[in-house]
Amino acid sequence: MAEERRERLKPDEPLGVRLLGRTILVIHTPDGIRAMEKDFRPASAASVERYLASKFGDHLDEVRAAMDQLAASLSPQELNRRGFALYEAFRPAVPGGARGWDAAGEFDLERIIGLTDREPREVLGASQARFSAA
Repeated sequence: MAEERRERLKPDEPLGVRLLGRTILVIHTPDGIRAMEKDFRPASAASVERYLASKFGDHLDEVRAAMDQLAASLSPQELNRRGFALYEAFRPAVPGGARGWDAAGEFDLERIIGLTDREPREVLGASQARFSAA
């Protein structure tokens, strides 16, 4: 269904995509489908990469590998159905309410790895599983 809608999507026509229980506005760009920013411009892949690098630092490759492995262990339908609950299971713990906004939390890579059906240690390598995420 998503592929059919993508093929019919005109270049400047926004489309609402359900993702983890929310509707995300996307737009077709020459680089592919991109989420739209609050100002309705397509999100830049480079800005998303910079944001993730600022949060995960030297651990970004490990985190991405663990998340890729977790995503690959589920069907797309199951991932969409369980995605937010999975996020809740591994997101860093920060104080509730406004105190938690932009607060750094401890990210536990083992939580992501523990949620996958595959061999958990292969994505860790020699690095530590716990680190502060900005």
